[in-house]
Amino acid sequence: PPTRVSLTLPVINYSERIWFLVAGSDKAEATARLRAASALPETQLTAEILTQTPAAGARGLLETLILATEDALGSTS
Repeated sequence: PPTRVSLTLPVINYSERIWFLVAGSDKAEATARLRAASALPETQLTAEILTQTPAAGARGLLETLILATEDALGSTS
């Protein structure tokens, strides 16, 4: 698009709520990394984690929610 808006992680983290919507089996590995990193305190998010999974650094002030389809979670049921 001719007009773009770029948001840095500090601006994103100023949000009250952050929701991730994830669908598709091709996202299963990334979703697993995001879920694992989301369980860590911010102080344990290393440069390696943030480089591999940038979304792991996004933390809402009130809520961070991951909404994912079963296949994005790696479920086969």
